[in-house]
Amino acid sequence: MKIHPFKKQKMKVTKYKEKQVAVMEKFTSARDCDFALYFHLMGELGYNTDTMTAHEMLKGMATGKYPHFESVRRTRQLIENERNDLRGKSYAKRHKVLEPEVKNELGYHDTPEGAPGTTP
Repeated sequence: MKIHPFKKQKMKVTKYKEKQVAVMEKFTSARDCDFALYFHLMGELGYNTDTMTAHEMLKGMATGKYPHFESVRRTRQLIENERNDLRGKSYAKRHKVLEPEVKNELGYHDTPEGAPGTTP
């Protein structure tokens, strides 16, 4: 049975979590750059990224042969939340600057302590 090259395949988001942790421990550049993380992860999985063409990589991602980039990114975020020591240099900056902007855009507002309706 031939698989269509762009047919979506089901894949567990955290399938490569242990490998990603190992990559993030070994390569600090993989903590701040998802492209570096993906590159090193592919190497840890035994793929030769030096000889792989962009077409091969994209086709492999589309068919589920290679990890989905978005899954790798999401797993990195999960790892950063669980392991402070694996947070990159840009983590604090992203959360200090962007988190309030996102909360404001979504309509979340800080409620003063003791405001009506906040005490049981």
